[in-house]
Amino acid sequence: MKKTAFPFFTVMFATAGIAHFVFPTIFLKAMPPLFPAKLATFLNLLVGAIEIGLAISFWTKFRQVGVYVSIFLLVIFLVLIHSWHLLIGRFPGFPEVSQAVLWLRVAAQLFLIYWFWLVRNE
Repeated sequence: MKKTAFPFFTVMFATAGIAHFVFPTIFLKAMPPLFPAKLATFLNLLVGAIEIGLAISFWTKFRQVGVYVSIFLLVIFLVLIHSWHLLIGRFPGFPEVSQAVLWLRVAAQLFLIYWFWLVRNE
């Protein structure tokens, strides 16, 4: 699992980061209403840039910093985004997403945090 971690993390963050720029509406719909529109737009672009930077960091001397920043980012997403979706019982903008999928997203987030923790010293 450790051998596949950084190639997987790289693809995951690079893809997600690019998606923040290509499909911003999806990410903006997913944000809690506590963020005003301009702030949400800024945060979407910032997160996209951070994710691309993290994907690059995994192949540099800053890998360990990238791992800890990734853990922090995933925890923030878990607390602010995924838990909010569970609280309201839906994924805004996507009414066909079931409760099971919302819970799977939380489980996947927890698994990713754990996986990053396992490889933090690699």
